[in-house]
Amino acid sequence: LYDWFLPLLHLDDGTKFVQQIKLVDALMGVGSAKVRAPRMQLGEAEASRVEKILSEALEHRPAP
Repeated sequence: LYDWFLPLLHLDDGTKFVQQIKLVDALMGVGSAKVRAPRMQLGEAEASRVEKILSEALEHRPAP
C-alpha cells in the first residue's frame, strides 16, 4: 500500500504543492484546479506529470 501511495504523497511536497493537490482534486471531481494570486497555475508539462502520476495510481489501485 505504501509503495502504491508514495508517488501521490510526493505531490504534497515542493513549492507548487497547492497547485498539484488542487489539480488532483479537480481530476477526481471534488474541487477546482484554480488558484488565487500570488500562486500561478501549473504549466502544461507540470500538469501532465501530475495527471500521469494520478492515472497510474488509479490504474494500479489496490483492492479494498
